[in-house]
Amino acid sequence: MPPVTQTLLIANVAVFLLQSASDGLLEEWFALWPPGHGFAIWQLVTYGFLHAGIGHIFFNMLGLYMFGSDIERLFGSRYFLFYYLACLVAAALSQLVFTAISGGPPVPTLGASGGLYGLLLAFGMLKIDTGTTKKIPESSNRTRTTLRKPASSSRP
Repeated sequence: MPPVTQTLLIANVAVFLLQSASDGLLEEWFALWPPGHGFAIWQLVTYGFLHAGIGHIFFNMLGLYMFGSDIERLFGSRYFLFYYLACLVAAALSQLVFTAISGGPPVPTLGASGGLYGLLLAFGMLKIDTGTTKKIPESSNRTRTTLRKPASSSRP
């Protein structure tokens, strides 16, 4: 597994374990809160390392493992880390704008989903071949349909 993907997985799990033992203290300081309700600039990144439960972290880390490894190999470690963090920040800003426009209640945002959706976008746009799909070879005895030009009629 590439180094940045592995480090992100370990960091997320470690923070989740600390979060489980902190009795809500980590969410208070590091979850993404709307402005005027506890927002701090570092929350644009730190919210991506907190998770709401075991299922939440499991599926986020499964996605990071499945897609992050291939993308990091393609991008390189430094660019991959920049891309992942940029996706986290872009998702955080989008969440803050949407919450402000919709007038939603001041609840915290948690999870690596913003970064993961960025990885899914890159994976889909780059059409990365993981070698898990079977390629169907062109067969010489496959019947081909040809279009025939209709016979011209000599009607007046």
